[in-house]
Amino acid sequence: MAHLDWASGGLTSAIGFSIPTQADILWGALISVVLVAIAGYIRHLFNRLRSSELTVENLKAGWNEALDFAEDAFFLVDLDDKLVRGNRAFYRFIDREPANAIGQDMMVLIHGKYEKDICPVCLARQERRDALIVKEADDPVNRLHRPIEIIVRIIRNQNGLPVGVLQVIRDLTRDRQAQDAMRESEERFRRLSEAAFEGIFIHDRGTIVDANQTIASMSGWSIEELLGGSLLKLVDVASQGLITARLANPSSEPLEIMARRKDGSTFAAEVRGRAVMFDDRAMRVVAVRDMTELRRAQQELSEEKERLQVTLESIGEAVITADVDGRIRYINPVAEKLTGWSTEEAFGQTVDAVFRIADEVTG
Repeated sequence: MAHLDWASGGLTSAIGFSIPTQADILWGALISVVLVAIAGYIRHLFNRLRSSELTVENLKAGWNEALDFAEDAFFLVDLDDKLVRGNRAFYRFIDREPANAIGQDMMVLIHGKYEKDICPVCLARQERRDALIVKEADDPVNRLHRPIEIIVRIIRNQNGLPVGVLQVIRDLTRDRQAQDAMRESEERFRRLSEAAFEGIFIHDRGTIVDANQTIASMSGWSIEELLGGSLLKLVDVASQGLITARLANPSSEPLEIMARRKDGSTFAAEVRGRAVMFDDRAMRVVAVRDMTELRRAQQELSEEKERLQVTLESIGEAVITADVDGRIRYINPVAEKLTGWSTEEAFGQTVDAVFRIADEVTG
């Protein structure tokens, strides 16, 4: 016989068993669905975690492989100054196999013994500070016997506390060779530019970084006054728009401008530029040619030509001028009457076609 259990809200049989109500059944079904969902979500998290672990392992393997092929020596040191790991270049540097080096004291690995006078690199590790140290080829500790750069970087956690040391050893031989080649190239440029009749300067986006004595003499500014200044100080206001446009769209084509001297006077100039590498940067070298003498010579030639034209026009003899191919370039008025050809008609014709000479006996 069942009776109502007011405390639980359900029915209890006379022998003590609870009879589930409709609410109990729904609640149980809901709990089952939730448990299944939770289990699925846990499996999903586990799969993502496993996938992340595999990704990390793959990345780690990739980085290890990349470091092993690097020319620079990379190695990690713990806070006890023991070697944790190095790449192939590092093991070549200390002439040891990884199994005989990992876990060993760094001072012994590098110096062969404990040093009483600690070298700057070891001191930087012990003091937990970043450092960049260069050792020349003749340094007794330098096993490469070539100039090297040693970088010390302290690895810190998110709280800023040191957890290890990363060191890099770079061979500076190629850098030194490149620097020497650059210095030689710059010296050759300097000698050539000083011997040039044209003014030459190098600019970096409009700022003069080098100049020869010719451009200094041409402009009236000293080389010291030119360096670091805008190239527009060399250009008359009337031509600055042309130069600004050329800076925006570089070209190697010659450009005629009016240049300006320090004293404010101007002169006609032809400028031509091209790209060059200077101090390991892409810049432009510009040659400036003073056109004053050329313009003066052109003016004198024009005036002389005009005087000659007047003379030829006024003399009483017929005059025909021709080029090296025998083609007429000019005939004066007397020649026009004599030949019956006008200057325009005769221009470009052969002399034989315009001026026929006949023998007075044979005709």
